[in-house]
Amino acid sequence: KALASCGEPLGGWTPGAHIIETLPHVGVPVGRAAGIRALWLNVHYDNPELASGIVDSSGIRFHYTSTLRPHSAQYFGIVKVAINPVIQIPAGAAR
Repeated sequence: KALASCGEPLGGWTPGAHIIETLPHVGVPVGRAAGIRALWLNVHYDNPELASGIVDSSGIRFHYTSTLRPHSAQYFGIVKVAINPVIQIPAGAAR
């Protein structure tokens, strides 16, 4: 139930793109005062051919400062996928 309340996306990512990139005077408030005490990173891998020897070299860099920026950025998603707890595939289920 606790994870169900964590539902505000910060951004989306595809290889070669930035999750969120702002101008120097714009930031995303995080922390208790902003109501964001944790970040949840969701990573999806796909290897339908079951190729061996593939190494992931992607990463994430998160810059944090206690100095708030003059303007706050907000994520605007065109599509939001709901999570239905009744229709979930259990971990370890066959493909």
